[in-house]
Amino acid sequence: MDSRDDSSRIGLVEVGLLKNHDAIFILKTPFQPQLQGLMNALTDPTANGGELLFQLRQFNFIETLGTRYCYLIVSLYAKEDARYNKISLLDTVIIVQSADVSRALTREGNKIIDDFIANALLKKPADTISYNNADIENIDSFEKRRVPVYNSTIFTDGIYTSWASFKNLAPGIQGFVETRRDGSISSVKIEDADGKKIKLKPKSIYAVINKGLLYIATEYGYYPVQKF
Repeated sequence: MDSRDDSSRIGLVEVGLLKNHDAIFILKTPFQPQLQGLMNALTDPTANGGELLFQLRQFNFIETLGTRYCYLIVSLYAKEDARYNKISLLDTVIIVQSADVSRALTREGNKIIDDFIANALLKKPADTISYNNADIENIDSFEKRRVPVYNSTIFTDGIYTSWASFKNLAPGIQGFVETRRDGSISSVKIEDADGKKIKLKPKSIYAVINKGLLYIATEYGYYPVQKF
């Protein structure tokens, strides 16, 4: 199942002598026959019967300011009766450093997907959630409905050290948030064992919620997040 918004291309690549023109980046061979060939190579007549569903959720290349990334998200499900259970999820970023983007992306992308499927074929589903076809076709919405931060209108103040704590609205640390006159966050501090306030580096924090407002922490400071 190809769940990408646009399955005809994988992004834009910079071309021209000065690398100042964008060109559409496409797969020379469509994804489906490539995947089928891989599955044929990984299985043999002694394999057990069963049905697998491979979902390509994101395969998006981007080149900006000389830096090349390819975002890849894929899931593999095993069918049990009329429903599916997730075996494994791959969510990664490929950094392309070679001058030959096509060859490097083909090499790295093939290896990552090959290894992912080969390893997943030896596993049984560990996810207790089962899905039908409609759930998988709308997997992003399905997953977000189960994440508190996407569905809550009340946010718990505190310091969140990871995405896991932020998405569950479970702050790992309580501290002190100092703000500027315009309300933006100037610093975040905690108390040590001696009661001394210690300033935290933004890059050591994932997010901060202060007075019910959400802020993402980056190495450049704290930036407000709005829900739409």
